[in-house]
Amino acid sequence: MSLCYDFEKWTIISLTSVTISLTIGLIMLSFAFADNVTAQTAEFKTLTNNKMKFSILFPSNWQFGENLNESDTLGQRVWFESPDRSLPIFIISTKKVEPYLDTDTMTLKNTSLQQHVQQELQLIQQELNKSSSAANEESLLAMALKSFKIIRQNVVTVGGNSGWKLESTFSWQGDPFYAFRIYTIANGKVYTLEYEDDSLKVPERLPIIKKMVESFKVIK
Repeated sequence: MSLCYDFEKWTIISLTSVTISLTIGLIMLSFAFADNVTAQTAEFKTLTNNKMKFSILFPSNWQFGENLNESDTLGQRVWFESPDRSLPIFIISTKKVEPYLDTDTMTLKNTSLQQHVQQELQLIQQELNKSSSAANEESLLAMALKSFKIIRQNVVTVGGNSGWKLESTFSWQGDPFYAFRIYTIANGKVYTLEYEDDSLKVPERLPIIKKMVESFKVIK
């Protein structure tokens, strides 16, 4: 169970490096929300990204940004912002699948989805262990890590490919938050779809996020 994303930039507990992920949405995310648009009433438009090779539907009144720098340590990514907040609420990122040496056959093999998720879980556990050992640490990030809890994980299908979904909760400045991450592998890349939100806004916003996830397609 793991998460990752850069501290002062914009991602939340990432299953690639808990601290980084838990920060993107964490840092400035305890804001009030007033987005009453539902999946039934929202108008959607299509975003096609030929660089990252995917397409997705998103609400027409939402903004999106992108960083397509392949050398970025966080990978290429596209993020979506609802009208009522300036930080990403939904993020799609990709990273190249790294090969590894199979010592039984002494050949290089590509990391599988299961292996990638396992690596992510190990990373988040390492961060949680650090947080637990820092008994006197009172930083917001440390307290958020201490409150972090994985509530569910299961196999899913996303974009026609097998995927893995991890759901979690945590607190930020005393407010409860919910997040999920979905991993899938296609085109030799790991695609990560992530959503995080104020827990009290999830029932209202989740139908829109579900429609986005269901519309996600990988371009071959």
